[in-house]
Order: sequence, then structure tokens, then C-alpha cells
Amino acid sequence: MRAYSGRKTKSTVADRGGAMKQMIAAGRFGIFLACLLSPAAAFAQGSELVNGSTTSVTVQGLRVELTNVWPENPGYRPFRVRVTPVVPSTDDRELTIVIEATDYPAGTLSVQSVIAVPAGAAMARGTISVPMMPYARDYSVTLLEEGIVLKTQQPVMIPDTRGYRYWPGQTQPDRFPRVLFAGDQLPDTGSLSKYLGAWTAGGMPSSGYFPGANPPSQPASGSIVAPQLPGAMAMPLDDLPSRWLDYTCLDVVCLSVDQLADLSARRPEVARALRDWTQAGGTLWVFGAGDAWEHLSKLDVLLGEPKANPPGGRPEAAELPRGSNWAKPAVKQFGRCPDWITWSPGSTSEVTVGEYTYDDKAVIDALWDWSRQKPTAPAEPPFRTRDLGFGQVVALAAVDPFPGDPWQWGWIFESTSRRGSWAARHGCSPGEENPDFWNFLVPGVGLAPVTEFRILISLFVLVIGPVNYFLLRRWKRLHLLVLTIPAGAMLVTGALFGYALIADGLGVKLRARSLTLIDQRRRDEVCWARLSYYAGMSPSGGLTFSDETAVIPYAADPESAAGSRRMAWDDGQRLTHGWLPARTPTQLFTIRSRATERGLTIEPATDATGGLDVVNQLGVPVETLVIRTHDGDYFWDTNLAEKDAGAARTIKRADAIGLLRKILSDHQPSFAVTGNRTTSGGMFGFGQHRYYSRHYQYGWGGPGPSQSLDTSLMENTLRTLLSSVDLKPGTYVAICSRRPDIEPGTPRVEEEDCFHVIIGEW
Repeated sequence: MRAYSGRKTKSTVADRGGAMKQMIAAGRFGIFLACLLSPAAAFAQGSELVNGSTTSVTVQGLRVELTNVWPENPGYRPFRVRVTPVVPSTDDRELTIVIEATDYPAGTLSVQSVIAVPAGAAMARGTISVPMMPYARDYSVTLLEEGIVLKTQQPVMIPDTRGYRYWPGQTQPDRFPRVLFAGDQLPDTGSLSKYLGAWTAGGMPSSGYFPGANPPSQPASGSIVAPQLPGAMAMPLDDLPSRWLDYTCLDVVCLSVDQLADLSARRPEVARALRDWTQAGGTLWVFGAGDAWEHLSKLDVLLGEPKANPPGGRPEAAELPRGSNWAKPAVKQFGRCPDWITWSPGSTSEVTVGEYTYDDKAVIDALWDWSRQKPTAPAEPPFRTRDLGFGQVVALAAVDPFPGDPWQWGWIFESTSRRGSWAARHGCSPGEENPDFWNFLVPGVGLAPVTEFRILISLFVLVIGPVNYFLLRRWKRLHLLVLTIPAGAMLVTGALFGYALIADGLGVKLRARSLTLIDQRRRDEVCWARLSYYAGMSPSGGLTFSDETAVIPYAADPESAAGSRRMAWDDGQRLTHGWLPARTPTQLFTIRSRATERGLTIEPATDATGGLDVVNQLGVPVETLVIRTHDGDYFWDTNLAEKDAGAARTIKRADAIGLLRKILSDHQPSFAVTGNRTTSGGMFGFGQHRYYSRHYQYGWGGPGPSQSLDTSLMENTLRTLLSSVDLKPGTYVAICSRRPDIEPGTPRVEEEDCFHVIIGEW
């Protein structure tokens, strides 16, 4: 075997968990399922996640099975539950299941759900969606019935199915997308792995930099072995989740046109969930569009495009040829060298792959053969793309495009705006620092009363010092100094605390920024929102969101925000504890994707003004409205009340675009405070602290970026709108100060400095 000739050129990401400890401990509830998987086992499993892993326990006449098949990624991770009575019960039973995720350094998360077992039922099924924690190592499960813990004789182990984790030698796990294939078997993804860098070459270390690329034996010198893609999994159509939240930890879902049609006919709720997930920002790959693209019209209908023109729509829209939404990929995006390969300037004798630099000739030759000697782009691209809300759909002509060519998959990734990374798509990282946290705080609260403190401490020094001494000496009571000095200090301290309580209040203040996309033809909407909270006191009931809203915590420093969180699934998701601490700046991202009847009714004016008659059915007042008709003309209106009718007037294109640019520029998030900022936990901000300097707004104490919100789909869309020179025909932009379709989590909230944008198509 050849000796390793590479040398490290970049620092590695430390293993946050260190050596993982097996956890089988008795807790206050009783049953613990420790989820533990060594790196070697993770490598061995790689992508073979077709059936997942199931653990079972029998207690009080019930056999409980929990199945865990989802890969690790931020978002919601569904645990499938099946409860089978050993002997049919004559009474209705309710089993409460509590799954607790233990994470370092982010603390613990406890998720509760109830599974109903009707009398005489042979089986009951359910799904418990657990928000992923960045470095979760262990899961424990507690079973309760009527509030009483059901105990077993021994703990039950459940193996984890995560394809890979963070540990030394694996510094870029986000480079590999989490891909779900609909079907019973995983296709050959070797070419896809090759382009993304999940391979091992002769001359590289056998454990290597590439997770999932650990072959049974070391490849021969100069050869490349590309295994299945790490993080990929397959699932039968009948097992696909019916709630779009359960797809949020995935980056790509792959299925054929016929499979999507089958789902629409047999399981329409699953087809709807895939559509909601895609328009929320996911990427859907659909195979079998036909060599002549004859199935694009069928795919359009499956994606929600109407067969008939909806009320208030464009009369000629029903006559548009199917496939008009699809675009050819740009040829210039074909053949780009993967960004994880860096050739030394002016040299072909040294190459950097990920974090290692190699000068071994066999490795160089192997990399050069495929990274530089790429084929010519085909005259007819093998795929088409279209936008669907914030997401994208890729239609591939072939019925079975695998294994395909590495450059084909590279072309797809380049053409879909490189949406493979969850952190880049959302603009945040649940496990790393997020310095943009500080550019969107609730104004006027949560800050130390510096000016008031200076005035009060100056008065205190004067009164407690010379004034106190002069008066007591005049009254011949100097011995009272031992009483007046501490009493004065307590009075001043109480005044500062009282001022902070009065100034910040005891309620919940909210600053929100959102972008809503409405497609009135498909009757769909998706809303991304950034919610910045400051609570004088935490709401007694916590926060409540529907089951169609994804909730993502956003912390400046997850280590400082560590703690215990609890949530429960019933009619929706109740975040009961630890999500909104008192007197601590807190932020959440929410994504809501669903069907809607909201929009604008736009018709030509009945008078001779040449304007438009507009009826506001958006559910909120509109402060500024800009419309571009299907003919390309621009119109605008202001102060359009909810359910009110208005008359939009004509406006020049340059004036309309300039108006939108000014409004968007005036509402950009900004770092309003210079100097050091601090995050803290607990009442009055006492707790762990992490200091942030305005000088290093792009990183913590250093020049390198952690994760910037500029890459998020919401901010990207707003930035595109800000820099655009035209609106798409048949589009309107509405600016609002009241939240359109955002769930604040609590009904008693005071909104401050909110900004909402609605982009609609009709």
C-alpha cells in the first residue's frame, strides 16, 4: 500500500462530542433509548438507508416500535411509531411518547406526542417529528399512560442511521446534499458522488477526508473509487411522510413523473406535502420527462398548474402552451471544476482537495483525467428547470438517469443555484456562530441603561459621599454612616432594576421581516419570516405554531443559548419551555407553505382613466403596491385597506423600480449599535456571555465568515428585487407593515418596526 503523501493545509472541525459515551441511565421517566453510532459504523452504512433501523419494546400489553431512517441535517426528523396491542383491548387507550434528544453543546430537547389506540384496533400508527439539534448524540424515549410512566426491565438500544457526523477529517459535511429517492432501492449514485467529492483515490489515506468513501481495500495507485452518495436514502412510496415539515432536513427529493402521478392519485396528501416542501425552498428532481419533453405538460399539472383559468386571472393564460415555465440550462454552467478541487497556480504538479494538498503523481493524474479533460456540452441539455416558489424543479428526460456522467450532475447543481447546502439555503447554522443575529434586534429594549446609570451613579457618589458625610457630621450622627451607605447602594441598585423593568416592560415585543410568495394560478403561498423577540416575561403557555409552519431557532452563539427545551405535538406544535427566555434577545425563522385563496383581484378600470381596478384580498392593508401587467405596463397604488377596492394609476417603469428600491433600501437590516454586544441567558441577562465586536461583523473575533444571511433564499430574493431593472409580467409587489400570514407564536405581542413584502403572480 502506498504511503500517504498529502499534508494538511486547513484546520479541521473539532469533534464537538469528543469520544461519544454510551448512555444507558435511569432518568425521571424510566425508559431510555440511547442512539449511538461510531464513525466507523457510519462509514460502513454509508448511503444504504433503505429500511432504516427499528427498535421495539413490549410494555403493559402494548408492543411499541420506533423507526428512525432520516439522515442528519437541520430541520425536522420524523420518527415513525407503530403500536400493536398484544391482546386486543376493549377500552380506548392513549400512549404518550416523549423523545428526548441530548446534544452537546446545545442542551436537550424533549418532544411529546400522543398515539391513540382505539378499542379493538389491531394497530395504531403515528409520526413524531423531532427538530434536529446540531450535534445530537443520544436519544431517550419515555412511555406514559394516564400520566404514569411505563417501565421495562431493561433499557432498549436503538441504532442511529445518520450517514455521517462532524469529526476530525470531515470538515465540510454540508457539501454532500441529503437526497431522498422514492422507491424500494437506491440507484447507482457513483457519478454523483464523484462530482461532489465523495471518493477515494490511490495515494490518499484509507479513512480519508471523504465520509462514506471508505472502500473495502485501498484503491490501486492512480485509480478513483466513487461509492454511493453519503446521506442518500431510498423509501417506498407508501412510506413517504404526508406532512411537508418531515422533508425539511432533506435537500433533494428524486422520483419519476409516473411515481408523482401515482402519489397524486393514491396519496394526494403526500403529493401536496412534496409540493409544499419544494415551494418552501427544496429541490425536486423528476425523471422521465421524455426525450421530446412530451411529459412536461403532465408534470406541470402535477405541480399545481391549473387546467382552466382561475377567477380574476388572465383570460389567455389557459391557452399558453404547456412547458412554457421550463428553461434550458446555460451552456456556460457546464463543465465547471468542482470548488473543492484547487489546482496550484501555474502548476499541474500539486492540487488541493478539500483540506489536503497532494503532490503524488498518481493522484494528480487521476484527478487531472476527469477534472480537466471534461467532455463537450451536449447540443440538447438532458434536463430542464423551473422555479416553484422559493424552490426549483429539475425535469430529466431519461427514465433512469443513473449512474450518468459526473459532469451532468455538476451541470444540474450549477443550474439550480447550488442549493445543496442547508445552511447556505437558510442563511444560518444551528451549530455555528451567526453574527448577522445582531443586525435585527427589537429597537429600544434589552440594552443596558448606560446614560441613566451614569447619571444615577454620579448622583450616588455625590450624595453618599460628601453630602451624606456633611449632613451626618452637622447632625453629629457620623456613626450612622454604616447604615446610610449600604442603604443608599441598595436604593440605587433597586432604582436601576426598576427602571429596566419599566423601560422594557413585561410583555412580548416582536420585530418581524418577511417575504411571501403567492401564486394565484396555483392557489399556493409560501412565507419566510425572521422573527426577533424580546420578552419581559416568558409567555406562560410558551409559543404555539401550526403543523404547516417550520420553526428554526436562530442564535448568535448556540453554545451561549444552550439549555433545556420542550415541545409537544397536539393540534399543532406547542413550544412549551426554553424557546423564548425572559429578557434575552431571541430570534426564530419560520417557513409556512400551504394552499391559499388570498391575492389581489386585478381588472381593467371601467372608466376612461386607463388604470386598474384592484380589490385587496391579501388579508392585510397594503401601504405601497406596484403592478406589472401581462402586457408589460406598470401601475401603482398606496394605502389600500384590507378588503378594499382601489384604482391603480399608471407609472413609468423607472419610477416604479426606483420606488421599490428606495423602500427596500430603507428597510435593510443594519448593525445599529457599535462597540461590543453580548448574548446572555437568564433574568436581567446574567448567564453565559459571548462578546461580539462591530469591527468583526463577518465573524467572531476574526475575518472569516461563519454563516451569512445574505445567502438565504429570502434575502437573495429581496436582493434580486432590489437590484432588478424590471418585474416579471403578471407580477405585483405589495409592501405592508402588518404581518400577512405569519404566526407570532403568542396572541399577545406588540409589533415594532416590522417590514413585510408580498410578491404575487396572477
